[in-house]
Amino acid sequence: MEDFDELFYSRYRHHRQTVEALQANKKMIHLEETLIKCIENAQQEAAEEILNDILYRFVSVPYDNLIRTVQLYLTGFVSFIVRSQAIPNGIDASLFATSTALISMIDDCKETADFIRLGPWLIDQLIQLHKSLSSLSSSNPYINRALQYIEEHIYEQLTLDKIAAVVGITPTYLSHLFKEEMTVTMNNHINKRKISCSARDLAHTNLSLREISQRYHFSNQSHFSLLFKKFKGMTPLDYRKIYQQSAPPEKV
Repeated sequence: MEDFDELFYSRYRHHRQTVEALQANKKMIHLEETLIKCIENAQQEAAEEILNDILYRFVSVPYDNLIRTVQLYLTGFVSFIVRSQAIPNGIDASLFATSTALISMIDDCKETADFIRLGPWLIDQLIQLHKSLSSLSSSNPYINRALQYIEEHIYEQLTLDKIAAVVGITPTYLSHLFKEEMTVTMNNHINKRKISCSARDLAHTNLSLREISQRYHFSNQSHFSLLFKKFKGMTPLDYRKIYQQSAPPEKV
């Protein structure tokens, strides 16, 4: 135990000196705050510029292990975005997998140029993640329970009657509350969430459109494609093609 304490305080002193060197320029804190606002407001280009500025500031400060320090910083930033927007009852499996995958992409960076290349893609992912998380909370406990149930059972066939029974109110009342709180119908919200999750499958798996359609209990593949184009503005195949072209190349 004493060995751990000694090692901890040694590293604490080292990292504190590093952070103090960064914070000597108070603009660093302002940059972080502005970056978060840009992500919340979906300002892609502005967020990219700020992230690059932050990365260059790291490079300007001497480190024993620059790459690991930047990895830890970006990992903490991603975790902050996720935790600050997560639904009240915790992080569901899909959200956990998304944040973990983003962190693993950060860990794959082995040199400064890798972070610069990853930056635009990472910002886009965080913006999309924020949009998704922002739609998963409400001030009404009935609606929060309904939202939680939808996230936990996204792969199942979800109906208003089934969710109302879980929440403990009538389907009619739940439908009214949901539209009032979320400004969309429950069916529209469910379809949007299923499409968002299916988009990750298109990007990160080799599942066919038929398999994805069945996985989320769409009535058929055509219905899935129609809804996907409605919410994403393109067909599932076009989305997969664009994502594969824009995603950072894997290390060989």
